[in-house]
Amino acid sequence: MLWYILFGVTIAYNFHRYIFKYSHGAYPKEGYQQTPLIWQAGKFVIVAGLLGVIYLRSRFVNRVPVSLLFLYGFLCIVLMTNIGSALLYGQLLTDEIEYLIFAACVLPIGFLNKEGLDTIESTIDPALNAMQYVLIASNWIVIFNYFAFRIIPFHAYEGILLRFGGLWDDPNALAIISVFFVGYALLKKQYILVAIHVIHVVMTISLNGYLLLFTLVAYFFLNTNKNKALKIILFAGFIGLLILLAIANLDFILRVYEAKQESIEQHATIDLNFKLLPLLQPVQFHETWLLSLNINYFPFSVPVTIAVLVLFVRFFLFSPKSLQRLLFILFFVTNLFLPFLYMFPVNFIALLFLVLYTKGVRF
Repeated sequence: MLWYILFGVTIAYNFHRYIFKYSHGAYPKEGYQQTPLIWQAGKFVIVAGLLGVIYLRSRFVNRVPVSLLFLYGFLCIVLMTNIGSALLYGQLLTDEIEYLIFAACVLPIGFLNKEGLDTIESTIDPALNAMQYVLIASNWIVIFNYFAFRIIPFHAYEGILLRFGGLWDDPNALAIISVFFVGYALLKKQYILVAIHVIHVVMTISLNGYLLLFTLVAYFFLNTNKNKALKIILFAGFIGLLILLAIANLDFILRVYEAKQESIEQHATIDLNFKLLPLLQPVQFHETWLLSLNINYFPFSVPVTIAVLVLFVRFFLFSPKSLQRLLFILFFVTNLFLPFLYMFPVNFIALLFLVLYTKGVRF
């Protein structure tokens, strides 16, 4: 029951953004106020508290996977670098600390015995199924409120750019989780839900979401041992069709580009200084997380980046389809443009799935 509560709280926590009109960006908007500190910190307290109760009722072993030790060894370097930057330069990337807190929360799962892992595994599927319905309903509420009462979401501007991000009020995060649930619904043969999730991705007007949707199509189509050469040719034809559709709708694409030009330029601009060792300069932020990773933590980031790239290729082309592998693929692609690990709750879900994967819990 506690695992169901944890998943429910995780998926519903950020609903306060839309309900109370709390801003979650660095820029203000009329009618919105900055999220109070108690709401920002609350998610860590609740997640840690629920997991703490679960751990108190669990049994542990004194063995942990080597891959997990490697991951957490690097996360210790991330933590020490940020602490050092705060002490030496007065600069701290709080978003980095946030995902480190969630990583610390799920670390004890690496020491759970088989009985504890079986409990989690039996919970995952029904919890995910319920989560997708909650997210669908949340987005329908926002869409209904707009068309019935003209209540405009945080990232939407009437007459310029209309974006829906559910009760999270976050189109990019909703696009990521919706693409994930497209994959979940496909594996479960829930084709009506597949269509609904795809429509929701389209309505986010998230360029990253569109790329993830394209990535998912490629993953499901190319990740097979049957008629792979034929499928590659057909997929190339599909890409050609998309290009033709883009040309036919060029005016709409240009309007979207103009509305998102500032954001696109922020992602494309690289104004970072590179040093051969951490702490020769303060930690730096960039929308492309894989870039800032290698700027802030070089040379320790190099084996991590290589491992992530190798896993991406392996999972995408050579490993059987699974939800954990799909989420890792979405993590990799998103981090080419956006900081996936700075988005709650997708960051917590990804870290949880990763630790379970290293323990042999596969789904």
